[in-house]
Amino acid sequence: MKQIYTLIIALFIISTAAQARPVNVVTSWWGNWSAKGSWSLNRLPEDGDSIVIPEGKGIVLDKNYSLGSVYIKVMGTLQIKKKLSLDELSFIAVLEKGRINAFGADRKNETIKLGSKVKFNEKDVVEIAGVSYASKNTGTAPVGFVYDMTLPVKFVSFYATSQNNSVLLTWATTEEKDNSHFEIEKKC
Repeated sequence: MKQIYTLIIALFIISTAAQARPVNVVTSWWGNWSAKGSWSLNRLPEDGDSIVIPEGKGIVLDKNYSLGSVYIKVMGTLQIKKKLSLDELSFIAVLEKGRINAFGADRKNETIKLGSKVKFNEKDVVEIAGVSYASKNTGTAPVGFVYDMTLPVKFVSFYATSQNNSVLLTWATTEEKDNSHFEIEKKC
């Protein structure tokens, strides 16, 4: 039963991300956001990227950044030292072993803002640990991240079948709310 819920949560997170996004993954064990060498694309995250912080890796948001239409998946550690401003089309998912925490040096600058809402600030929240998410529909700090992973989709079936050295996924839903598409990710 736990595997089914994990699959459903993963599908929810995947379904909210936009299709065909460049994926920029933290590659250093612990690095600064502003260092191009900390990222798999050897460039800083840009508008429209999927930004992935893998388990066992960490990144410090060491400068103020504004990004639009990004999907941030935190499985490692995102440490907030400055301001991260995202537009309303952005989404942040903190998975099972992921965490977001404040650097602790400058409380008024250590924030995550999504649209006009502050989702994280050190004076209200010391740490966000997964499984949680923040979107335009979640509240403001200290409850900017939601731990209730209720899906906007009601599944009636989900099948995976082998077909010519590939896997064919098929599913059916009875209801979809605020969902434009599904995105499938493959773990390599």
